[in-house]
Amino acid sequence: LMQMEEYDQAISWFLKALTYVPDDVGILYRIGWCYKLKGEYEEALSYMKKVLELDAGHQGVRMVIVELYERLARRKEDNAYYHLALPYMQEQVKMYPEEYYRMEMGLLYLDMDAYEKALALFEQIIEENPESVFAYNNAGSCYLSMDRPEKAEPLFCKAAELMKNEITPLPYNNLAKCYRMMGNYKKALACYE
Repeated sequence: LMQMEEYDQAISWFLKALTYVPDDVGILYRIGWCYKLKGEYEEALSYMKKVLELDAGHQGVRMVIVELYERLARRKEDNAYYHLALPYMQEQVKMYPEEYYRMEMGLLYLDMDAYEKALALFEQIIEENPESVFAYNNAGSCYLSMDRPEKAEPLFCKAAELMKNEITPLPYNNLAKCYRMMGNYKKALACYE
């Protein structure tokens, strides 16, 4: 039913199954996922938090909770939701300190306008992995957000240089924005070519 996007019916069946196994993490997660796909983020949060309560070591649920809070922040135009997401992200990074999760935490800080904290994470990732296209790009985005395009430019250039087989225009688009902020429209236009 989930694959057929019949979320209400899927939820109904999952709720029936819960009457037999009320603490089944898999069922609770799927109910939360259905609500997420329906765009009912607050309802999804309640199920995902229950999953976390029952299985504190669940690797994926914290990131879903963070994503739900981020979506609520954008939908309701309320940055307070980013602050609600932060403890879950911090816990995720503490348990799983891989580059991916630290990068996501940096992006959360960027959304929270905590540019120095975001920048510190991205710089740490660059130090550990000098080939990280997205760490350079995200560090540059921090500087753009701080209205310091001259500091962002070399970072976006490095990200574009490292692109190799990546198929994302992100560093080039950000470099163009950087040049526009610096008043260099000719260089900005060249980034789109």
